[in-house]
Amino acid sequence: TTRTGDDGYAPNTPDSHRTGHTDADGARDRGKDDSWKNEPGKDSKKTPLDKIASNDYLKEHYYLRQRKDGDWELVTRSPGTDRWDPPTNVKALDLEVPEGWTPPKDRDLSQLDLDEVEVKFKDDRPPAEPATYHDNVRDVRGTLDQDTVDRHQDLIDDRRRAIDEAKATEGTDDYAPAQHQATKLGEELGETSGRHYLDDVYGDVDRVDAQLAGSGRFDIVAELPDGRHAVVEAKGPSASVGEAKALDGTYVEQGHDKYWDKKLHDMKTATLSGEAEENMRKRLADQGMSPDDIDRAVDDHLAKLDSDRELAKILERARDPQVLADHLRGRAGVSEHDIDDFLRNRHGDDVAGMSPEEFQNFKRTEGYNEFFKNHIDELAKSDNKADRDLAGQLERTRTHGMVEYTLVTAKVRVENGREVYDGYVAQQFLMGWQRDITPAS
Repeated sequence: TTRTGDDGYAPNTPDSHRTGHTDADGARDRGKDDSWKNEPGKDSKKTPLDKIASNDYLKEHYYLRQRKDGDWELVTRSPGTDRWDPPTNVKALDLEVPEGWTPPKDRDLSQLDLDEVEVKFKDDRPPAEPATYHDNVRDVRGTLDQDTVDRHQDLIDDRRRAIDEAKATEGTDDYAPAQHQATKLGEELGETSGRHYLDDVYGDVDRVDAQLAGSGRFDIVAELPDGRHAVVEAKGPSASVGEAKALDGTYVEQGHDKYWDKKLHDMKTATLSGEAEENMRKRLADQGMSPDDIDRAVDDHLAKLDSDRELAKILERARDPQVLADHLRGRAGVSEHDIDDFLRNRHGDDVAGMSPEEFQNFKRTEGYNEFFKNHIDELAKSDNKADRDLAGQLERTRTHGMVEYTLVTAKVRVENGREVYDGYVAQQFLMGWQRDITPAS
């Protein structure tokens, strides 16, 4: 059975399948089939397919934008303009262009020969490769004390007012800024829940990401007391698991190994282009900032990009078995010689003839994991509580690795006609470097 969530969408509905607002009716009316593409609007009498086939319509209602992955898309100028019925406001359309295609000057859509390109709905993309998850789900709904609920109430109220304002202004010039504010507050609530999760699970940990806005990075990265990292993808109550175009051109869900690689790539290659810096300086000047303060703000932004690049390199090494083995070895108080002796005694002739390079590769692919699984088993049987506690800590590290990557979704509930904070639901992604590891007995 598939249940809809608080927002009317089935769990894990991708963003491309949602309307441009948080109204649950849009999801319920639309369903999962493609019939909406052929249903004419009440006013225009044109179907969505008719509209994207009309060069005049596209040039009037859309503008050209290049995504971070290098692909091009058409983005609606105003989600409320001549909206389609059923309510399927498409924020962006995919644009397939021929090899060697040159965009029009200043990305002026009026100069674009749309017959040279192919316009597609995002729904026409192939299904995204799904992420996989650990079995455990942390669901704190209904368990919060009143102080925790009250601390979040102002943000909950602000978000609800913004959503209501966006609904009330749909189809007008005020819709876009109202919807932007509703989205921004939903993201803020998601990050607040992400920090709530970190406090619950790991205690007082420090964020080490640069906390820059934008889609080319993870929402929250914190360093754990043992030197590992917790990475959180934070979602507001109406948000869904995102999708991205991976480095190999396939579409993948947030939390997929290829998604992880894409985000690391984006962090390592992020720059402040000349155009972006010019726009940043203009925006800050319009806010009344002095030239010296603007210079400092630009320098600070560049420093944060550098910081995220270094963080990406650290996270990239998380999948290296040697990095995990070195970490476990230090925590367990064993030497590389101890590990070698164990493996040679257990495997005998199978490893006796290996070259040093072959033996090291054997350790990386299976030997380290075998040793630490056995070591943890022995500690868990100890009469010493400290040994048993250490076994639990080592086992979590062995099975999760140097990074624990988690999806955290904020939750609200209605109480006496008013939305209140209801905690979060958290589920950890099961990454490729974790899948072949069997739990200790």
